[in-house]
Amino acid sequence: NGLVAKQLWDGKEIFVLPTAPLEFISEKEKFAAKFSKDSNGKITHVVVAGRDTWKKVPKYAPRKVITLSPEKLKTFEGKYTFQFQPGQNAYINITAKTEHLLLVESWSGNHIEFQPLAELEFIDHSRNFPLKFIKDDKGTVTKVLAFHRDLWTKVKE
Repeated sequence: NGLVAKQLWDGKEIFVLPTAPLEFISEKEKFAAKFSKDSNGKITHVVVAGRDTWKKVPKYAPRKVITLSPEKLKTFEGKYTFQFQPGQNAYINITAKTEHLLLVESWSGNHIEFQPLAELEFIDHSRNFPLKFIKDDKGTVTKVLAFHRDLWTKVKE
C-alpha cells in the first residue's frame, strides 16, 4: 500500500504511504514526497521534504568497485594538508590496506575506508564520499580532491 525509498548512500530504507495520487508521507521520518509528471504522464522528479528535488534517471547503474594491486594502492599513501580556515592547516593521513585505502582525519580521529572505482578515483559508499587523486607530470601523486571541492596537497617528507 506504499513505496519504499532506499537511500543509496547509506542503504537506509524509508516506507512512505500515499496521501494523494502523487503525494506520499513517511510517518516515522516525518517528511513528504511529491512526484511530478511530464506532459506525457511519466514521472520525472520528486520533491522530498518540500525542498530537495530529485530527478528521475532512466538507467541508474552505480559505479562498480575495482581491484588495484597493493603496489598501486601504496602510491597514494601519505600525509595531505588543507586549510579550512586561512592559516590553520588540517591534515589527513592515507594508508594502503589490502584492497582499499584508509583515511584518518587528524582533527577527529575518524577512520574512513575508500574502495577504488578507477585508477585515481575512490569512494566511501557509506558517506558517498569521493576522492580523486592527481598526479604530476612525472606520474607522482601530489594532490587529492575530496567531495569534488577540497583540494588537499601531499606533504613532502
